[in-house]
Amino acid sequence: MIVCKKTFNEKDMREEDYIFVISNIILSQTDKFKYEDIINKLKTMFKNITTKIENIVKNCLVRLREDGFFLVLGSNYSVIKINI
Repeated sequence: MIVCKKTFNEKDMREEDYIFVISNIILSQTDKFKYEDIINKLKTMFKNITTKIENIVKNCLVRLREDGFFLVLGSNYSVIKINI
C-alpha cells in the first residue's frame, strides 16, 4: 500500500495556511482527542513544531469551541456531528 505524505515547508506557509490546515485536522477527528493528539498529527506534516504552530493549535481549539464545533470534557475534545 502506498501512502502519500506531504511535508510542509514553514517558509512557504502564511499564518492563514496554518490556521486552515490545523482547523481541518481538528475538525476531521472522529474520536475523542486531546491537544497532544493534534500536535502529534502535525508532527507528521511539519518538520518541526514551532511555538507559532502550538499557539495556532491553542487558538483554533478555543475558536472552534466557542463557535460550537465540539464539546470539551476535561482535557478531551469531541467534534459535534452536524447534519447539513
